[in-house]
This record gives sequence, C-alpha cells and structure tokens, in this order.
Amino acid sequence: MEKAVPAAEAPDERLRQVEALKDAIVPGLLRSCVENWLPEQDGGLQSPNTVHYYVDPDVKVLVSYEQAQPEQRVKRQ
Repeated sequence: MEKAVPAAEAPDERLRQVEALKDAIVPGLLRSCVENWLPEQDGGLQSPNTVHYYVDPDVKVLVSYEQAQPEQRVKRQ
C-alpha cells in the first residue's frame, strides 16, 4: 500500500495528483468507491449519467456512470 500524500495547494500540483486517480477509477468501479476519493460534487449543471466533481483548488473531474444493480458503476469506454 502506498503512503498517503497530503493534498497539494497549487492548482497545477493538485491536477497532477487528481490525474493519478485515472489508474484507480476503472470501468465497473462502484460509484460509492469513486465518491470515497471524490466526495464533493460540482454545483454547476450536470450531464446525464456523468457527475462533475470538484477538487480544491480549482480542479474538476468528470466521471461517466452506467446503470447497474445495486448502484451505478463507472462506464466502460
């Protein structure tokens, strides 16, 4: 298990940290798992089946979901 790294304070550094989530947010992953890492939804308009998350400072992440039981899962590309 990798050591936890504190959140970067500069937007460009934080963006690099968030981009590292691409390897962890894989198709089929439960929405609740994604929301452990990305707990804050952006308050703006949302697209159908896509959630816009906000990561401080000034980073937005879009994750597409597909309907599944018992909950939505990350959409397969």
